[in-house]
Amino acid sequence: MKNLMTFFIFINFIYSQYELSFGEFNQENKTLEIILENEGPVAGFQFQVTGLEVTGVSGGSAEDSNFSISTSNNGIIVGFSFSGDVIPAGNNTLTYIHYESIT
Repeated sequence: MKNLMTFFIFINFIYSQYELSFGEFNQENKTLEIILENEGPVAGFQFQVTGLEVTGVSGGSAEDSNFSISTSNNGIIVGFSFSGDVIPAGNNTLTYIHYESIT
């Protein structure tokens, strides 16, 4: 049974589509939109952005789904829900990155 479960999870991962991409880059407001295209629910995410001095993140489907989002000095962004909420399938703005400067 364990091997069957592992096989099912592996097959599901192969055929599911989860993709992050950049959206609007607004130099005036110092924001960068992150787009998430996902065929299934997302319970958490982590990615790193280089070339920007990140000061925070807000908005998008992550905020709509009550995710807590943290950033680090080296551009790592982590998001998840303490209450078990998920981001539903779709093609939406995941969040907006706020930055101080381009490095």
